[in-house]
Amino acid sequence: MKVRTTLRRLADAHIGATALVLIYHRVARLDRDPQLLAVRPENFEAQMRFLAEEYRPLALSDLLDGLSRKRVPDKGVVVTFDDGYADNLLAAAPILDRNGIPATVFVSSGYIESGREFWWDEIERIVLGSAPLPETIEIEASGARFATMLTVDAVAAIGSDAPEDRWDITQVPRNGREKLYAELCAFVRPLDASTREKVLSQLRALAGEPAAPAPARESHRPLTAVETAQLDSSALIAVGGHTMTHQVLAHRTSGEQRAEIANDRARLTALLGHDPLTFSYPYGSLDDYTDATVALVRDIGYAGACSNHPGVVKHHTDPYRLPRQLVRDWDVATFAAHLEGWFGGRR
Repeated sequence: MKVRTTLRRLADAHIGATALVLIYHRVARLDRDPQLLAVRPENFEAQMRFLAEEYRPLALSDLLDGLSRKRVPDKGVVVTFDDGYADNLLAAAPILDRNGIPATVFVSSGYIESGREFWWDEIERIVLGSAPLPETIEIEASGARFATMLTVDAVAAIGSDAPEDRWDITQVPRNGREKLYAELCAFVRPLDASTREKVLSQLRALAGEPAAPAPARESHRPLTAVETAQLDSSALIAVGGHTMTHQVLAHRTSGEQRAEIANDRARLTALLGHDPLTFSYPYGSLDDYTDATVALVRDIGYAGACSNHPGVVKHHTDPYRLPRQLVRDWDVATFAAHLEGWFGGRR
């Protein structure tokens, strides 16, 4: 009877176990960060040190292995990065290594060696930067149309805000430039890659730039092919898929989705010398991918996939719909409080 009771307690503890998957994008110090993608290096270092001391850092592959056996390491925490910025290698990787933290970096391979920035960064550079803009902004591409009249404050060049005054997309725009940035991002986000490029080309022309993309700022560039392979060769870091061109998959046809996912995987396989194990849905909210998308990811050969909606991982969680908690540029006390809250008050 005592043995049976002990086994039942162990089973109950196992069923109640929870793990977390964290999502980061960048480890960098930026003048502007309207998408709130960057965590400053000193904050990231403190966060990783806290994870190593207080929780159970684990690789995404280990979490998936546990899920295949209906088991989850209690208080396990997985670190992931989306998009594939160069600072994932240059800034984040050394910190992960110092603290013994495994991580997975999901890379949109179409940006590798492109020499250009991600679309949201290019809009930030043009709209929130120093270039003057015309009073009338009219863009039309493949049936998609954007038109607005800029306020007087938005036409002239603007300067950079002090760190404490920086604006981001969670706030109400304070001027015409910020309003234009928010509206353009909302307009561009659902577009297919071809239409998106036409829109960006017209935006460049409106700002007096050549139609071709400007070279990426060193502070905003994606990984190169060599850097991607170097990142994956680390004992602690794995590279995963994130589509070729970072489109909203739910807005694409089945064939277009397959091409985005499969071609990205093939490109990464060629770069890494092996198939990537895991995938992350671009943007990743529940409206950004569908049941058909999940089926394609599984059919193409991935062992699991991460979303971008909040939640904890339990023994019954679908490995192709792993929830993730978004981490911001928090000091360690704020980070600790969020972790405790996500785990339901357990430390």
